[in-house]
Amino acid sequence: MLNRNAICSGAYLESFDSLPSELLWTQAQIDASLAQTLRQRPHDGNV
Repeated sequence: MLNRNAICSGAYLESFDSLPSELLWTQAQIDASLAQTLRQRPHDGNV
């Protein structure tokens, strides 16, 4: 189950162990996705 404790401890990462490595994003891909998402949000309000 995904919850605050699983996120804080990193325990949720264990659920990715069974996935093929080519499906996992690199840190660079994660960073680029985050940057793209933030560019698309409205600049005049809450996130």
